[in-house]
Amino acid sequence: MPLWLSTSPKSVCEAEQLELKVLPKVCELLSYVQDCDQLQRLNLLARLEV
Repeated sequence: MPLWLSTSPKSVCEAEQLELKVLPKVCELLSYVQDCDQLQRLNLLARLEV
C-alpha cells in the first residue's frame, strides 16, 4: 500500500496547506530565475551588437 494512502486525513490536509503556501513561492522563484535568464540573454545580445 502506498505511503500516502496510509497517512491520516489530517496529515494529508496539512500537506495540501503546505503546498498552497509553498507553491506560490516556488512559482515566484521560477519566474525570477526566468527573468534573470532573459536579462542575461539580452545583455549577451547587447554585447554582441556592440
